[in-house]
Amino acid sequence: MKFLKRAVRIVSFCIGAKASCAVRGDTNRRVGIGQANAFSCLSNRSGSAALETRRRSTMKLAGEGLYPAGRFKYTRAERRRRLRCAEGPARALRLISDRAGFARTQRRLIHLKGISLEIDINALPAAEQYKLLSSTIVPRPIALVTTYSEEHGDNAAPFSLFNLMGEDPPVLVLGLQDKPGRAGLKDTTRNIRDTGQYVVHLVDEDLAQAMNICAVDFPSDTSEITEAGLTLTPSSVVKPKRIVEAPIAFECEKLGLLQINAHRNIAIGKVVRMHVRDGLLDPATNYIDTQKYRPIGRMFGRLYTRTRDHFEMIVPSPQEWIARKP
Repeated sequence: MKFLKRAVRIVSFCIGAKASCAVRGDTNRRVGIGQANAFSCLSNRSGSAALETRRRSTMKLAGEGLYPAGRFKYTRAERRRRLRCAEGPARALRLISDRAGFARTQRRLIHLKGISLEIDINALPAAEQYKLLSSTIVPRPIALVTTYSEEHGDNAAPFSLFNLMGEDPPVLVLGLQDKPGRAGLKDTTRNIRDTGQYVVHLVDEDLAQAMNICAVDFPSDTSEITEAGLTLTPSSVVKPKRIVEAPIAFECEKLGLLQINAHRNIAIGKVVRMHVRDGLLDPATNYIDTQKYRPIGRMFGRLYTRTRDHFEMIVPSPQEWIARKP
């Protein structure tokens, strides 16, 4: 009896419920829909196994005619508002299964350690993993890649999962993904797989808007290069053409295409020719002039960044470091 009274108090506190009592007979045996929903919502919000047990007990009592059945008079929006006000610290333990369909709670996936979080990232769905990775590994250089196929002709698409991996031979890598929401490879992935050749262009501030247009998912009979107002010129070694407006271009030949899951491939390419806009390269040092070369970087979502703010740090020798110490 004490347990029943306690359960009633919890429902009244969290939901502000007022239930109408059933009279008698079979009516008492109907499941208390309002109470069940209240306990289910509270359990999901707090991740509490104890409250889930109480919910089941309450439903059992309702089925035996010992608990009042009926619906709450509050709307769904009002119940949610009351829950937000009542849940307090339990809000940090809400289920990520609300979207992912997982049975495990956030308590098991994210462990509080002082002021930091430890995340079991492999237990999260792919979309959540991507959000965490893409919003922390920033800024990333952007590769505007041109490829060619006999069926569809020239193609251009931007990728921010891209970087330099080494020299002798010079190697670049691209993270390639399938078409979102559609079956089949992207044109870039398919063309690299089939032809083994492509051109990687780096994106500066002047090329940013055209790069963004190339990200539009146009029909196969529409050229994103034309829509973006870009100019193509023949490459020196590979068949795909290069973009004249790009400050830097790397003609590449495929070394390998690694499939890491059903929707993601990594292209490893060897640079066979490099093109640099006139005036960007310092012939004395073989470095690019940072005052003239203004590449942009990808952050996450719709965010990009400029790279004009530079600072210098010199790594001291061991002797210099020791000499600095008091």
